[in-house]
Amino acid sequence: MDLFAWTYRRSQAKYKVVLESMGSPDPFRIKYREALNEAVGQVVRRRASEAVAVSNLGLPEEEGSKFQQLLGQELNALAAFNCARYRLGIDETQAWIDEGRPR
Repeated sequence: MDLFAWTYRRSQAKYKVVLESMGSPDPFRIKYREALNEAVGQVVRRRASEAVAVSNLGLPEEEGSKFQQLLGQELNALAAFNCARYRLGIDETQAWIDEGRPR
C-alpha cells in the first residue's frame, strides 16, 4: 500500500511539471482552428494568396490581421511531415513547397 501511495504522489508531481512546461493553449488559435485549416488548404490546394484565403473566410475585420499573421506562421512551418494536421496530402504539400511556397 505504501509503495502504491508513494508512486501515485510521485506521478502527480511529474504530471504537474509536464503541464507547467506545456503552457496554456492560445485561445485565438483554438477559436479559429477550423478556419486556419481551411485557409491553409486554400493556399496550398488552390494557390490562393493569404489575403484572399482570409477574406474568403469572412472573419471579423478586427481579427483578420491577427489571423493572417497566424496563417503566415503556419505556412512557413508547413512541411511534408506535418501536413496531415491541415488535412493535406504529402504529395500536394511537397509540390507547393517545391514551387517556392507561393502565396
